[in-house]
Amino acid sequence: MVKTNQHYVPRLYLKAWSVNGKIWCLKKGRIREESLRRVASEDLFYRLQDLTVEDIFLIKKFVIERSTKIVQPLHLLVLDTFLMPLMAKKILRPSDPLWEELNEIICNTEENFHSGIEHDLEKFLALMLVGDVGFFEHEKESMKFLLCITVQYMRTKRIREAMVSDVSIVIDGADMRRSWNVMSHLFAITMAHSFHCEKAKFRLVILENASGVPFITGDQPIINLHANLQTGVAPTKCEFFYPLSPQRAMLMLEKPTGLPSGKVAASLQQVEGYNDLIVKNSEGQIFAESKQSLQRFLTSTSAVKKLTPTNLAG
Repeated sequence: MVKTNQHYVPRLYLKAWSVNGKIWCLKKGRIREESLRRVASEDLFYRLQDLTVEDIFLIKKFVIERSTKIVQPLHLLVLDTFLMPLMAKKILRPSDPLWEELNEIICNTEENFHSGIEHDLEKFLALMLVGDVGFFEHEKESMKFLLCITVQYMRTKRIREAMVSDVSIVIDGADMRRSWNVMSHLFAITMAHSFHCEKAKFRLVILENASGVPFITGDQPIINLHANLQTGVAPTKCEFFYPLSPQRAMLMLEKPTGLPSGKVAASLQQVEGYNDLIVKNSEGQIFAESKQSLQRFLTSTSAVKKLTPTNLAG
């Protein structure tokens, strides 16, 4: 069966802000209580796109050949996995008995890929929600975790639209939008491997929020503190902020930051600043546990605070 409604932010993640399967959502200037099934999703968002020869050449030249030799075999495996159903489509005809099954594979391949990654993500979310970041010190577990968060960073509509609009393509006949299904995973793998190789430089911090102002989240839930998606300028560094619930958030920071690994109390200034970053980096949907938590963003036009590793202790 074709999985039509495809989420670019997992429902299992958004549950931390929900009650009975409902979540408060600010979208297009209106605050409504919505079903988790209908937010941060789009029909057939992950349906594989028909790739041209030029698209494949773009993927290989722009991503695979620029990556390290260690990850190139995995890149090629992902590319082949996504190409096989598309190649079969060129051979079969709509009258073929296997046509419907093939269409299901084309619609569900990437969705199923994400479901497998979410299985690991669910475990790491549960640990971080109780302040446990010990998994980051273990080789295999840290690699799984890094892949989970880099895939989540890359899989959203916000990142796709930023890449499509900001990256110049110099190959005639190639299209970034068609190629993004594959590219997003290749970029995520490259990022995860890079983080893993330099893991000793990073620490995980869990922000405990007792400020009275809950953390919110959005349809771009993981934010690089050094990136500006509105300008399209490529960042030179990467450190992540990731809200986990109204009461907790994760930071992945370079050492030293003035903050120890493990749990740290978040100030009101920090919580409000990070909430502003969630709004600034969203594609168009902001989520909270209550209507009141979203009310201030209906009319607020103040400059969004820019938090950096130099003022995180705030």
